[in-house]
Amino acid sequence: MKIKTVEKLQDRLNEDFAWRKKELIDFQMMIHSTKNRTICRMGLALLCAHFEGFLKRAANYYIVFVSSHDNYVHHSFVAMPLYFIRKEKLIPDLKECMQLLKKVKSERKMEVTIQNERIKLANVLYIESNKNNVYYVFLNRKKLKMRTTLRKIEKELINYNFIRCHASFVVNMSQIRKVTSDFIFLDKDEKIPIGEKYYMNFLDKYADYKFRKK
Repeated sequence: MKIKTVEKLQDRLNEDFAWRKKELIDFQMMIHSTKNRTICRMGLALLCAHFEGFLKRAANYYIVFVSSHDNYVHHSFVAMPLYFIRKEKLIPDLKECMQLLKKVKSERKMEVTIQNERIKLANVLYIESNKNNVYYVFLNRKKLKMRTTLRKIEKELINYNFIRCHASFVVNMSQIRKVTSDFIFLDKDEKIPIGEKYYMNFLDKYADYKFRKK
């Protein structure tokens, strides 16, 4: 099974939802015609089964879709879709899921102004300090210079998935692909050193980002 476009994903979801909806409507008509309590109880069980079944099928389609796009795979782990399929806490879990998705969406839209140019933080790979200047390095290797300090940048971006890992570097955690004891490997094959002073704090914050521990 391949689902490579959003349209295909929506078609799969619509198809699965349609037959379930038809079956429930048919059963509803049967209940109205008989008014049998046993059939009513069967209808409740059927409704719950379809609800759970649709959530599981939708999660499966979502995973197949995301797995077909390398640029989506790492972002998908932020919301952890399978975590939310827990019947006993379904409503609060779904609310938490929606809050996380809204947060991710807002983070991707967050912009700052550098040299009179509006740029999206999601496109920033890392930020490097050099004396009294900092350089924003983007996914396309473009660089923008700003006269400020890395400490100030660190404070401004602390709520947008940026973390300081070295005296000279702040990295975008959404672009991290691998972490060793000495280096952070980012997307686009960039390698950033980890300062000993920042190592433990970086590991804590990165784990919190990945698993959304609160």
